[in-house]
Formats: sequence, C-alpha cells, structure tokens
Amino acid sequence: MKATDSSLNSLLRFRRADTTAAAKTAATKATTVKTAATKAATTQAATTQAATAKIAATKATTVKAATTQATTVKIAATKPTTVKIAATKATTVKAATTQATTVKIAQTKPTTVKAAATQATTVKIAETKATTVKAAATQATTVKIAETKPTTVKAAATQATTVKIAETKPTTVKIAATKATTVKAAATQPITPKAAETSGKPLYGS
Repeated sequence: MKATDSSLNSLLRFRRADTTAAAKTAATKATTVKTAATKAATTQAATTQAATAKIAATKATTVKAATTQATTVKIAATKPTTVKIAATKATTVKAATTQATTVKIAQTKPTTVKAAATQATTVKIAETKATTVKAAATQATTVKIAETKPTTVKAAATQATTVKIAETKPTTVKIAATKATTVKAAATQPITPKAAETSGKPLYGS
C-alpha cells in the first residue's frame, strides 16, 4: 500500500509540475502578446501624430501662400490711387479746351486733348477692376499702362499754353488797327503853313 501511495504521490507531483510550467509559459506568452499589442498601439498612435503633423504643415504652407497673394492685392490697391490723381489732371485739360475755343487757329490741337480725356475714362474703368482680388495682377498691369497715357495729357496742357499766347496776339492787331485810323485822320487834315513851305504845296490844298 505504501508503495502504491508513493507512486501516486510522485505521479501527482509530476502532473502538477507540468500544469504549473504550462500555465507559467502561457502567462509569459500572453504577457509578450500584450506587450507587442501595446507597442503596436504606440506605433499606430505615433504614425497618426506624424500624419497629423504633416497635414498641419501642409495647412501652414497654404496659409503662407494666401498671405503672399494678399500682399500682391495690397500693392494693386495702391496703384489706382495714382490713377485717380491722373484723372483729376485730365479734368484741368478739359477746362483748357474750353478756353482754346475762342482761337480759330488752335482748334486742331484741342482734338488731341479730347482723346486724352477718353484715356482718362479707361483709367477710371481700371479702378473698378482693381477692386476684384481675383486676377488683380493682370489688371494692375493695365493700370500701369494707363498711368503712362496721362503723360500725353501733360503735353496737351503745354499746347493749351500756346493757345493762351495766341489769344494775346489778336489784341496787338487791334492796337495796330487803331494806329492806322490815326494815320488816316492825319491825311484828312489840311496842310499847315510850315508843312506847305517844306513841301511847296498850296496852304489849303488848292
């Protein structure tokens, strides 16, 4: 009986040892799997963060590009102010055209001034276009060309000055006409005794 009990005890001990070892190994494996899963989760989280950072970087670049466009628009907004001043100058030229109407000879020159006034109207249209932000760069180029045109208006102002001088000349002609009247009156008067002696003509033209 003792021998049988001893054998049973040994068998039980052996089985318990196997079960404990198997359980221990299974627990270790489970821990390893859990650790691997944690690492995988950490890696996934890190990847997500990196992707988020990349998206944020892209957005920042877009914002930077938008800032550049806004700067361009600001420059374009400044140019129309100069054009507006040029339009005011053209108005002065129009006034000069009115003064030049009196002088017949200068009628051809004010025609150029009228063309300059039309150019100023084009500049005014360019001002309206510049308000639109889209394709402002192309429109700003048009405005720059329009700025050159008012130089012709300045030349037209010089021509108007010449017209003003021409207005003065007819006054001189009027004075000359008065002088001629005086000469005519002198011819009508009878010859004086002194003049008769010098010329040898009769005293009263007889």
